[in-house]
Amino acid sequence: MVESNPFVLDSFDEDVQRRTKQFLVDGGVKVIDDTRLKEIEKGSDELIATLSDGATISAEKVLCALGRTANIDTLNLAVTEVVIEKGMIVVGEGGRTEVPNIFAIGDCTATMLLTPVAKAEGTAAVSAMFEESKVSIDYAWIPTAVFTHPEVAMIGLTEAAARSQLSRVNIKSKTFAPLKYAMADSALKAFIKLVVDATSGQILGVHMVGPRAADIVQGLTPALKKGLTIDELRDVIAVHPSTGEEMFCF
Repeated sequence: MVESNPFVLDSFDEDVQRRTKQFLVDGGVKVIDDTRLKEIEKGSDELIATLSDGATISAEKVLCALGRTANIDTLNLAVTEVVIEKGMIVVGEGGRTEVPNIFAIGDCTATMLLTPVAKAEGTAAVSAMFEESKVSIDYAWIPTAVFTHPEVAMIGLTEAAARSQLSRVNIKSKTFAPLKYAMADSALKAFIKLVVDATSGQILGVHMVGPRAADIVQGLTPALKKGLTIDELRDVIAVHPSTGEEMFCF
């Protein structure tokens, strides 16, 4: 795996990035980070990939995942006053562009490139078009996940983002083997990290690497939007044995 960034999973919390890389390495994946793919040549019976540092890798197949750009070239937006930044359509509340009667949602906009977000943006846009009760989207509390093995999930602020906004931040984290997997020959480890406002105790971010991380993290969303504190989290009697019970034991 060749990654152009210093760590895998750009935009995730740095501790999650480091642990995800380690899980990949432990699973037998060779990770080459902070490196770019320069070119690929076809040999007699293999592919030769040359990296930006001059090193070469031979492989049977190459999968390129280079990101996405908005497919807006055929929309003739140049004849409108719709604002484009970095190839994406700029929108305000309800998906409205700078032109009042033109709306945009989903992956052509500079919001969050996630399918459920696009569906929610569609609902908000229809609400704005027909002047019904306005539907707004709170982008601060949208969970996201990567379905690696084990899964990676997050919601809210990373530690770096929280420290850039607040003077006092507490970090609660732990690495553990979920009981369900603890007796296996190769115990699967999990990692949980909470970012907490040290003044109010409000939980600002939840980050997890482990089995069923996506379900566990998204299940906290309503409480986090309501201002869940670390003390309120500790007050929960959790299901045992489960991976998620560790979330309530800080």
